[in-house]
Amino acid sequence: MSLKLRSKQSWQLIGLSLLSLTMLFSSMSLNEAQARKPGVAGEAEIKAGNFEAASAKLEAIDIKNADEWYLLGKAYMGLGQKQKAYEAWTETLHINEKLSKRKKWTFLFPPNKPLKGKQKKALKDDFEDEYKELNSIVARMKKNEAKDLKNKAKRTRIDAKKRDAKEKQLNKMAAAKSKTIDSKQRMADRKSKTRQRTRPKRSTRRVKSGGGSWLVKAFIGLIIGLIIFAVLFGKRGRSRSRSVRYYDVGYDDGHFMGGPFYYRGRYYDSGDMFYRSHGYHYTNRMYRDNYDRWGSGQAYDEALDAEIHHDIDQREDLYNAAADEGYQADVMRADADHYEQDAHELEQDIHDGDEAAGFFDDNHEFSDDEFADDEFADDEAYSDGDDGGFEDDYDDGDYDDGDYDDGDYDDGGYDDGGFEDDPDA
Repeated sequence: MSLKLRSKQSWQLIGLSLLSLTMLFSSMSLNEAQARKPGVAGEAEIKAGNFEAASAKLEAIDIKNADEWYLLGKAYMGLGQKQKAYEAWTETLHINEKLSKRKKWTFLFPPNKPLKGKQKKALKDDFEDEYKELNSIVARMKKNEAKDLKNKAKRTRIDAKKRDAKEKQLNKMAAAKSKTIDSKQRMADRKSKTRQRTRPKRSTRRVKSGGGSWLVKAFIGLIIGLIIFAVLFGKRGRSRSRSVRYYDVGYDDGHFMGGPFYYRGRYYDSGDMFYRSHGYHYTNRMYRDNYDRWGSGQAYDEALDAEIHHDIDQREDLYNAAADEGYQADVMRADADHYEQDAHELEQDIHDGDEAAGFFDDNHEFSDDEFADDEFADDEAYSDGDDGGFEDDYDDGDYDDGDYDDGDYDDGGYDDGGFEDDPDA
């Protein structure tokens, strides 16, 4: 009977050994899936306190996973850049948002270091406190910034409306100035035509024929000779003999090449002479606008003409000022759109952070049930060695089994199925 009992206990020991090995391998496999991947860029630098080098390495990675974003946040915290750390950790939480419970918080746990459920929960709680504190600070800051941007956009739109009103007013003033110019131009044209129609009356008195006729003829001949002399050699006569004719040119800004012309009562042989005097070219448009007033033999009012040109200059200034006001109003509206867009992006950032902070509210992780299907299990004995520079060490104390006594084992008449004890055993 003792041999049969001994055989049965041997099988039980073998079963327990196999179960222990299975649990050990399962624990090792589970722990491997419940920690950061070893060899992540920047981890060694963070452990050594070289946060600048760590951030440079991690920033150079184009596509980052949750582990890399988390470590980048640690590097930023080491550099005192809290807002950047908060943004990096927000990315971490969103990346792992849809992962299973077993892998959701693995970025917190150092590689190759077994942790028990309560130790993992402590790390997660510390990270939650730190993240939510940053979320509160950053959210408040961004809310104020978004509010300031919205107010700035409103003020900018109000200023744009003021400039629109100013543009409208200037355009009205320019239109009124155009009417004034047209009125003065009509007045100048009437004066010019009136003066042209005024001619000196010819004398109707006849000279009597008689002995004095030869004296009259001699006097007339002398007068004619003086006139011819003045025309040929007198500067005044040459100036008055100048005349221009109408050239049918286009109404454009091309250089006028038609021939002599008058401009403001002054005679010019060519466009080159005009350029030498004024420093800019006389155009076809200018010729068409000025011919009716400065044509050959046409009278003009110099003072009125000066007023007209002054009004034209003022009208151009008004139109230019109105165009500038309109342009500035458009720029302001575009700036207001940018301010509102920036405020919207800040509000979206706040929403993303609040949403990420809500991921901590799940209370299903880190159960002490060692091999639960959907929970973190206690691993084998936790080592208090080097934790990689990120997490706190935890001491569970010495385990006490309370002097466990299983009493006398009773197999309850267990039937081994016909297996005989080896008599030689």
